[in-house]
Amino acid sequence: MASREAGRELSFKTMGLGVVEEKIKKILPVKPSPLRILLAILPPIISIMLTLYLLPHLPNRIPVHYDINGVPNRWDTLNDFLKITLPFIVGIECLPLIFMLIESKAPMIFYAPRLPKKKLVNLLYDIGIMMAWLVMLAYIDILYYAINNKHLIPITMFTILITIIVVVIILEITRLSIKWRKYIREY
Repeated sequence: MASREAGRELSFKTMGLGVVEEKIKKILPVKPSPLRILLAILPPIISIMLTLYLLPHLPNRIPVHYDINGVPNRWDTLNDFLKITLPFIVGIECLPLIFMLIESKAPMIFYAPRLPKKKLVNLLYDIGIMMAWLVMLAYIDILYYAINNKHLIPITMFTILITIIVVVIILEITRLSIKWRKYIREY
């Protein structure tokens, strides 16, 4: 069974005991579309530019964590915020870009035998991009709250937005897994 799977996967054609033709498929990276690259680059750039623009208006104490009702329960000094929170947020927002770089340099990492690699990798790109935009929105809300002492996006709206994105991700994974089951059965 293992040799049959390897033969299918690597396109070996055998005749008797000898290999007639070897055609090993090279695993190529999945290049992100220009739109995906743009959507992955924007969150960290917007966060950094907005921080630089609002820096003169930011107070010395900035709320960095909120309870379930949206009331701050942890504060940082402006200095700690700029040294710790900002790089952490921007780092999280850069994860889709890091994923794209890893895929371009080592495409074998995200390879799953018998699954359509392009769809799998694009799904991972899209999930990372959606998460980066959510983190950016949360960060913008932190800055807005620090200056205006109220949320830009009400907690209920943010919760609804997160729920919608999670449902979209689950639906897309379900849709692809149903297609993949059919694809795998055909093998």
